[in-house]
Amino acid sequence: MNCAARVRAARASFARSALSLSALFSALIELDIEPVAHLTCVDATVVRYSARVNGLTGLAVTKLDVLDTFAEIPVCVSYRLDGVECGEVPSDVEVLERVEPVYEVLPGWQRAISGARRLADLPPPARAYLDRLEDLAGQPIRYVSVGTRRDQIIEV
Repeated sequence: MNCAARVRAARASFARSALSLSALFSALIELDIEPVAHLTCVDATVVRYSARVNGLTGLAVTKLDVLDTFAEIPVCVSYRLDGVECGEVPSDVEVLERVEPVYEVLPGWQRAISGARRLADLPPPARAYLDRLEDLAGQPIRYVSVGTRRDQIIEV
């Protein structure tokens, strides 16, 4: 099953459950791209919606270091429904099952970032990725984790 099909399956599963969209974002979008590598395809449309309905005032980007080895990083920026691009999460379950994600592919940084303790320590492509996520989500990023230890959380 390809990335888009997995996103559709996760959304369909969400649509039939009582989970909130924020639960979908945090739990269902992690996709198994390669047997040994997991890539979180950020769905900016869901993040934007979740921030609006939950009154979020900032975001925490976790596990940024997981993306260290990727040459390209896909980000879902909107949906396509019957050939028409839409930037909002459909409220109708049947419509939600039919949307296709529209991806913007951002360049990866292909170097370890686990030693970063400030945003300025991150390579330019990693900072550009975070800037793009802020733009797409419409919310500022407050925290970025670059590893599993507490000292690897950057407060923005």
